[in-house]
Amino acid sequence: MTSKQGRLIFGGVFFALLSVYCAAGFYTWLYPLGSNGGWHGSGSYGGFYITYIDPQSPAKDLRPGDKIIAINGVKVAEHAGVLDDEYRLPPGSRYSMTVERNGQELTFAWQTTPRQRGSFPWDKLIPLLFWLSGLIVLSLKADDRQAWLLALMLGSFSTVLNYHWQEEIATRWLALPVVLALIGGLFSAPLLFHLFLYFPQPAPWLRRWPKLTRWLYAPLCLFVLPTFGVERLPIEWSTSIVSWPPARWLWEHGLLLAANLSVMGYLLAALVCLWLSYRMADTAGRRRLRDVMWGSLIGFTSLFLVVVMQATNTQEKWNTI
Repeated sequence: MTSKQGRLIFGGVFFALLSVYCAAGFYTWLYPLGSNGGWHGSGSYGGFYITYIDPQSPAKDLRPGDKIIAINGVKVAEHAGVLDDEYRLPPGSRYSMTVERNGQELTFAWQTTPRQRGSFPWDKLIPLLFWLSGLIVLSLKADDRQAWLLALMLGSFSTVLNYHWQEEIATRWLALPVVLALIGGLFSAPLLFHLFLYFPQPAPWLRRWPKLTRWLYAPLCLFVLPTFGVERLPIEWSTSIVSWPPARWLWEHGLLLAANLSVMGYLLAALVCLWLSYRMADTAGRRRLRDVMWGSLIGFTSLFLVVVMQATNTQEKWNTI
């Protein structure tokens, strides 16, 4: 098998997985299965909390900040999967929730309502455009290392920028490839660094450390996948993993920080590589690189700031930025 054939096969499987993810985003809009509980929540092993209530829904008695204790009599701490019950129950199902508010446990009961199809999900066109751009590059230049890395990076970004809807998938057969695509999207940061080690020409230090490209994925495997990868699993799986005492200890003692620092390090190293390539290029080379360099600096610096805000929990404070 030639290197081109190997890249085409690997890239084809990767983009097929991403295509399921992109299609699933529109599928959940066209066919909103299950019920609407009228609330949204978030959390982790430390507890799950109400973040939003639809004031027109039967769940209007809940309050943002309520800690979710049980749903339909099942304790969330023991079976986190019940948080997705609203997407599995038929409309009109009896639904109860026990919450903790100001130190008191309160139980509310209502009936679920049908999920309505909303307005066209324009935001889901963004992953589709990244996927299509990467696929075109792959199909035209699979024999070129730089183009192949660019194609994989563009494809992986399709799951990085829009991944908060996957809990709405009620069908298990569709959820699995979507989860795998979400985990594949975490390779975007090291792929970006890998690309700029070769673009527009191989970096000089690759001659000194030829195995650098093998080891640059180590932080991803050691820190990013065990944290952000676990977060992208179905909630009943991720909660079980993080609740395991050794895993919980690691999360509480720097694993999450190491993951955020790894992502920031990948982005910063990629931009440094691009900047050095620009500085070392001749006049004609700089002219060809100028648009790429400034576009990358603007785009990926903003992504770097997003990661910083997530790591420091300042998203709300700097929401406007």
